[in-house]
Amino acid sequence: MVAVDSEEEKRKEYRLEEEKKTKKRKNKKVKEKEKEEKEEEEQKKKNSSKSQLVMAGLCSLFRNVVIVI
Repeated sequence: MVAVDSEEEKRKEYRLEEEKKTKKRKNKKVKEKEKEEKEEEEQKKKNSSKSQLVMAGLCSLFRNVVIVI
């Protein structure tokens, strides 16, 4: 009986350790995904602001051209 109990205890401890490891892996993956999403959003914001500046510059350039003509 004592040997059976110790085996069960070892199995429970092993399972708990494995569950902890998998949780850490999942948390790490989730954090990496969140980080990537934030970087993508920042990149989109930068790109959109750049495109807005380019459009504003083109509009002012064309206004000047239209006025000259």
